Amino acid sequence: MDPVIRGVCPIESSAIVRYMMRVARKRRVLDEGVERCVERLVPLLPSNYLPDVCLTYSLVGQSHGHPYAALALDSYDYHYLSSVSDDASPIWSADEVGASIPEPEQNGDFVGLVASAGGIRPFSWAADGNDACAYVPAGLEEARTCLSRMGMHVQISGGDGRFELLAVSPRAGIQASLANNPHRDELLGFLRQLGADEARVSALGKAAGRFGVPYYDRATGYQELIVLLDVSHLSLVWEHGGLVEAHAGILISDKIMGYAGRSLKPGRAYQWHITEECDQRCKHCYIFGEDARKACVSTPWEQLVATLDQVQARCAASHGYPTLAISGGDPLLHPQFWDFAEELHRRGISWTAMGNPFHLDLEACRRLRRLGCFQYQMSLDGLEEFHDRLRKPGSYRATLAALAPLQEAGVETQLMATASRQNLDDILACMDVAACHGVSSFSFARYCATSPEKARELYPTPVEYRAFLLAYWEKKRDYERTGCRTVFKTKEHLFTLLRWELGDFELPSWSGKRPPALYGGCHLGSKATICANGDLVACRRMPSVVGNICHDSLWDVEHGEAMRHYAEVDGIEKCRDCELLLWCRGCRAVGVNATGNLQAVDPMCWK
Repeated sequence: MDPVIRGVCPIESSAIVRYMMRVARKRRVLDEGVERCVERLVPLLPSNYLPDVCLTYSLVGQSHGHPYAALALDSYDYHYLSSVSDDASPIWSADEVGASIPEPEQNGDFVGLVASAGGIRPFSWAADGNDACAYVPAGLEEARTCLSRMGMHVQISGGDGRFELLAVSPRAGIQASLANNPHRDELLGFLRQLGADEARVSALGKAAGRFGVPYYDRATGYQELIVLLDVSHLSLVWEHGGLVEAHAGILISDKIMGYAGRSLKPGRAYQWHITEECDQRCKHCYIFGEDARKACVSTPWEQLVATLDQVQARCAASHGYPTLAISGGDPLLHPQFWDFAEELHRRGISWTAMGNPFHLDLEACRRLRRLGCFQYQMSLDGLEEFHDRLRKPGSYRATLAALAPLQEAGVETQLMATASRQNLDDILACMDVAACHGVSSFSFARYCATSPEKARELYPTPVEYRAFLLAYWEKKRDYERTGCRTVFKTKEHLFTLLRWELGDFELPSWSGKRPPALYGGCHLGSKATICANGDLVACRRMPSVVGNICHDSLWDVEHGEAMRHYAEVDGIEKCRDCELLLWCRGCRAVGVNATGNLQAVDPMCWK
């Protein structure tokens, strides 16, 4: 395999761990003896890949007398390591640890090594949330209820008077770390109620955060690798009706970027349309546009594999992981979709799917989950009458019916609307539908016209669009206050302008002191979208071909002149004079498709 794919970490994993151990010591979240345990694990670290490292930190009882440290991999880490190694068994061989480590069955399961005074042993943990005991003491049941309310995954095991509760953080990236978690104070208060030492609870509250590990790169000079120090889990031990031991796991991880509930190293997310085959001919579809009889294309198998090689190499060159949003058409209609899903799983590539509901029975959903698909996105453009008129009869009910098998299989569900002048009120009503059905997340993107005439007909005015965004924002905040589990996303870039007007977004004080860079908003020209015929486009929602992966290097295309042309922002009408230029820029595709001018003002911007 191409050796560049190995470059997933710019410095030795052992150097990262030892540096972060010094940080943990300064933050006073190290128990005596833990460092000796860590030193036993360091020789087993892959040199250019950092598994999550977990250190024990005593809160109650005598757990400080039994220190341990662990290296942990979930399914994504495990398979990625397998795919970048020449060794058939690259993960901690049986000779080194005395027993083989099982392969995690799905994302959310963890396997790895634990080092303690008794030696090194393998472990596995399945995040299924099922209790291993029928009877649970009242105090432990109360703790389970409290921790579950904070979004932690809780398991209870034991019997004969001794029980252990293990509460694992969902770890959706730095936004969900203890430092920024909305339940931070509640969690720390819970630990104080358990009788945890005040000094230790305070240290725990101050320890979580991001830290820069310095290193030297020949090409770019001195750099920093951002590493997360966080709380990975809580362990509570009950004996004869009372709490006798409690400790927290202190996490060291370089996987700091949240993506769809997953924790990933900084990497690159690619949207990849593997087929144009589709069960529907939606009236707003940019693939078929003005020609509903267009012949559909599917990517041949050989090109699927070759493209995967390029994507992995491109991401590894940036010291990160690939994350793929597999789309179409409907990706399940690709003639070799399941073979492709097997290949993604074999390589340990994290992926989501974006498609139709018509082929999602429980068996298919379970297979998706088993092969590493952690989210499935379907469209919901309005209530039944509008949605079925836009797409096809029966589509609305099929979409809602597909949610149950996806959720039962453990696949996160996302509903996505396309917003035009015709359905702004319907989208607000769809927020209620999403919450009622327990959908993981709901979002919308603007309709991009396939002709200037359709732009004039279907684009809302700036006043209409601002009123819609404000209503969506207020409804989102209302749902958040009720504790609704559905996340209502604000991917629309003009939310930045609205939040700025409402005082919810302020320009950072450093924004005028750093070299110009795109800190938020539309990232047109930063990476390519991969089409079924191999075309690489700067944006899938407008004509913007910059190369073809069948004969062009992905790296060369993304660093080429054609891509840089789309990345220019200084000439955008109205935006160039706006203080939010580097944070917003609206949607460039909406303007291009209405006018043919790449530098056209967003026609729905009201500023």
